[in-house]
Amino acid sequence: MIRKKHIFLLLLFFITLQLFSVTSARANNSYFYFWLGEQAKSDHHYEEADSLFHLAQIMDPNSEKIVIERMSVLYFQQKFEKIINIGVKSIEQGFTNSDIFLMVADSYKRMGENKRAVKILKRYLRNKDHKNHKIYFLLYQIYSEVGDKDLAFHYLKKSEKLAEDNPDFLYKISQIYAQIGEDEEFIKTLKKILAINPDHYHASLWLGDYYFNKRDFTIAAKYFEHIFNLTNTLPPIQLRELIISLFYTDNFQKILDIANYYSIHSLDFFIKKIIFDTYFQMHNYEKNVEFGEKYIVHNPNANAETLDTTYEMMALSEFHLQNFEKSSEYFFYIQNLNRLLTNFQSITEITNFTHDTKLFDKVYTFSKTKNDTLHNVVKTFYSFYYASNDSIAKAKQILAEIDTTYFKNPIILNSLAYIYLKTDNDTTFARHLLDLRENPVESTSMTMGNFYYGEELFEKSIPFCLDAIREDSTQVKPYYRLSSVYNKLGQEKKEMEILQIALKKFPNNPHFLNQIGYSYAEDGINLNEAVKLLQKAVSIDSENVYIWDSLAWAFFQSGQYEKALDAMQIVIDSDRQDSIIYYHLGNIFWKLGKLNEAKKQWEASIKIGNSEDGVIKSQQMLEKIKQVKNRN
Repeated sequence: MIRKKHIFLLLLFFITLQLFSVTSARANNSYFYFWLGEQAKSDHHYEEADSLFHLAQIMDPNSEKIVIERMSVLYFQQKFEKIINIGVKSIEQGFTNSDIFLMVADSYKRMGENKRAVKILKRYLRNKDHKNHKIYFLLYQIYSEVGDKDLAFHYLKKSEKLAEDNPDFLYKISQIYAQIGEDEEFIKTLKKILAINPDHYHASLWLGDYYFNKRDFTIAAKYFEHIFNLTNTLPPIQLRELIISLFYTDNFQKILDIANYYSIHSLDFFIKKIIFDTYFQMHNYEKNVEFGEKYIVHNPNANAETLDTTYEMMALSEFHLQNFEKSSEYFFYIQNLNRLLTNFQSITEITNFTHDTKLFDKVYTFSKTKNDTLHNVVKTFYSFYYASNDSIAKAKQILAEIDTTYFKNPIILNSLAYIYLKTDNDTTFARHLLDLRENPVESTSMTMGNFYYGEELFEKSIPFCLDAIREDSTQVKPYYRLSSVYNKLGQEKKEMEILQIALKKFPNNPHFLNQIGYSYAEDGINLNEAVKLLQKAVSIDSENVYIWDSLAWAFFQSGQYEKALDAMQIVIDSDRQDSIIYYHLGNIFWKLGKLNEAKKQWEASIKIGNSEDGVIKSQQMLEKIKQVKNRN
């Protein structure tokens, strides 16, 4: 038992001796204290770290690494005198590491001893590495501080040149350029960074900001988009700038694509307004109205101007969708009535469709507060509305209040002439008004001829159309209108005469070629001439399905059924919904022995129903086929 106890004590003695030897060895090893100092430094215990690095330095006074670490923890404590003391001694000792020179020089600078700071840096440049960008950058800082801008800028450029492969340091320099207003150098440096690292986050953001503020939205969007594509996010300011840049460069779909990465509720109100505008610009009017109702008009951030803008855009969206009553409702919500005046033409059309004058009345009342010219314009359209809707007494009542001497605008003068012709058949004053137009698109006689044609007063239209031809026989419109008048009156001989005259004047006009060719085909006369005229017409206007239909009918009437079907191919491909076309097509299939297909075309003609002649003839053909079947 005693023997075992002695063995245990002996073993414990050897273990203790071994531990003492290891501890003693570590205590005499500079790296042990250096390691402890690093731990204290990482824990931000700088005084403790300084003490441990000091012990390491005593044990290994020739280690630059220990000196640098000790000076760095002193720097964190802003013990600049101590840094200088240690650093200068190390330099005199022969240490060459640039970090020692930099910390000494920076400490001199912070203590206001700039001359000594410069001296220590230039000593490094003379004897050591003259390509160290950090040395030149600190020289820049010193000379900038003392106010020598030229020398400071020289050292900054030198630092930039030597740091050309270091994007992070270049970024630091770029920020200096931004601070001192050197925009050109700022941009060049940022681009240099991206040449090294195309995905540098901050360089791209700064370039995006720069070009955005220069209103170069195309380039701004490029830089912002690159970062967004890398990260699927942007800081709020840059996200807003990207959305604005895309909007002003008409990249509307990209705006919606980016918005899809976010919850709409999380986006700020400004971006929501842009998304709302984007739907309108993309002609997605239904989505524009839906988005406006959901995110704009009930938003507490929407001020009166924003609400007016929103209601105006929603009103126009509903107008494009031909929801005229809803459009009128949104226009009625607008508080700034000047906006109604800018949309007066749309409001006029809305009133024409709804026959509800409350919006018109609102504009009319408001226009009284404006200048006389504007008020007279509104009164003119107000009177025009009632005249065109056969409320002659009301139109005349408003007309009596209008001072016509205010106007030179062709649209206004046309409207006034219409009112005088409609309410009093006053051709003399109407002609006077029309003659006041500057650079009119058509002559006075032609305008008056068109008025009577539109009112279906065809006989009254004839003399004005003839006057228009006499006044200027080089214009196509009078011939076209006069031939249409004779057609409406059933005066086919006179219609053909005027078309023949027109064709001699305008031998390459596809309309006149078509009209004459189709008339021949319809009457079953001069069929060879009809084919020739219509072939010329399609060679001039090969996209016009009605001319192809005429040519097919000419082939049909001359018994060339296969050619008729070939000519109809473009018409079939166009899917043009026209009763006459389907009637013709049915007849062609019938003659080709395709009875079921023929019946489909005639039935389609009846269903479309946009030509009484086409519908009647199709019904007759179906009845004819039915009777033939019954007889058999």
